[in-house]
Amino acid sequence: MGVGPLARLAPMTFLPFAAPLTTLQQRKAIESFEPGGGFVLDAGPNRTKWLMKELKKAMLRSPSFAALMFEIQKDTTHPIHLKLVSKDPEVYVDGYYSHMNPGSQELDIDDLSHIPSDAPKESPNAITRGEVLVHALAEARAGSLTKTSGADYGEAHDAGIDAQNAYRDALGQKGHRQKGDKDGGFNAVGNFEMVYDNGHLETWVKGEGPASISDVNRMELGPPGKPYDATAAADDLRQAIEGVQRR
Repeated sequence: MGVGPLARLAPMTFLPFAAPLTTLQQRKAIESFEPGGGFVLDAGPNRTKWLMKELKKAMLRSPSFAALMFEIQKDTTHPIHLKLVSKDPEVYVDGYYSHMNPGSQELDIDDLSHIPSDAPKESPNAITRGEVLVHALAEARAGSLTKTSGADYGEAHDAGIDAQNAYRDALGQKGHRQKGDKDGGFNAVGNFEMVYDNGHLETWVKGEGPASISDVNRMELGPPGKPYDATAAADDLRQAIEGVQRR
């Protein structure tokens, strides 16, 4: 894919340290992580506090994401600029702006608030807030390298998918987000739908305002490996939401 740094994320050897960290050192390093260096955050104090709580929670859960964040922080030559917005009509969950300024990304915290921090008990494979954050920051990292790696949005987006799938693995969740024409998209009524490779279908229901989320609906299309028709399954879900029983 041409985005080299992501290939180095697996080992738990944070860049600020010369040797692998113990579990206690890892936790302390993550708990003390703050914006700075190559991680430029544009947000007020309340939004910063909210984001850092979510970031640290995700970093503690995923060694690969923790390594990515320390890599971003250390690389001041290729900084990322993360701006937090809320109910922005131009930003749907996150916005990639590296084509204008390498490393620029926006996150809509109102959209994120509709995505659970922890997967519900009834849907253990659900997309979580940490997964979305991982995708956005890995995408921004890839975008920050555009001048040297030639990464465009497609490559950066794929890097985000690779990172979020690694995060799901760390959580023990089943199913990976798919790339290319198997990735998600907006349906005819304006909801965003994704079908993971194990048949987990998730629909983010549009809100009243433009580029917003009001609810999340989930459905398991069948056991892993069972063939399924994503279009028919999505239609089934929409009808179920509307209270229509398919006979």
